[in-house]
Amino acid sequence: MQNSEQEIAIFKGLYRTDLGLGGRIDYILHLTTKRMVLIHVTNLDAQAVQAQISGGLVGWTIAKGVQKASESKRKEKENALQGLTLDELLQKDKKSFAMAHENIVSIRLHKGWINGEIFVKLKSSQAQFFVDKNQIEPISTTLSQITSLQGKVLVK
Repeated sequence: MQNSEQEIAIFKGLYRTDLGLGGRIDYILHLTTKRMVLIHVTNLDAQAVQAQISGGLVGWTIAKGVQKASESKRKEKENALQGLTLDELLQKDKKSFAMAHENIVSIRLHKGWINGEIFVKLKSSQAQFFVDKNQIEPISTTLSQITSLQGKVLVK
């Protein structure tokens, strides 16, 4: 962690969709006093998504098998990452990244019918994540309590 940086909260279950591959990329969100750090955990293979779309008993069975293997990989990786600092975690996987609070213009959280959405607008880019809709409130509460993010968090 950077000098005088303190970890405030950890939220599991964030993900991004990978439109190019048709899959999903799972992250663990670490909120600190200086950064939002997203640690890559695993990818849900496009095969599982395609199998679910194709439907039927065979599609469902394939999707469940791929999903179970993906969950197992995710748990293995989470266990392997324990005990490492945030900077070590960021160096370990190129899909992990951090967003410094001073580069964040706004954070919009939306609780939908099926899932929640977190949209982070940065000075030079943007990032969109999805999460279980029940996590929107605890995430927004935590973000609103971080001094350097006050006035930047909007909940819809």
